[in-house]
Amino acid sequence: MSLKPLQDNVLLKPDKTEEKMESGLYRPGTAASTRYQKATVLAIGPGKLGPSGKWEAVVVEEGDVVLYDSNYAIELEETKDDVKLLMCSEGCLLAREEK
Repeated sequence: MSLKPLQDNVLLKPDKTEEKMESGLYRPGTAASTRYQKATVLAIGPGKLGPSGKWEAVVVEEGDVVLYDSNYAIELEETKDDVKLLMCSEGCLLAREEK
């Protein structure tokens, strides 16, 4: 199944990050306790109508690496490369890595 986000929603693939602990062991990113995570943008919606009535496009592009607030992302059953995909609105994106 192929998903196309609506309005200002963004489809994300979370990065598989590892965190090195003081003992030298690596802890998978899903075990980390931080609520801010990195992900790659897979698809974006067309945008939304702004308060002035004009169409406002989403500011991220497919392929961008972003930092998002995991409290507001919805985990989907859809997977890519054995990783569950996420859907969130553009408002829960906190930053974009510079290219």
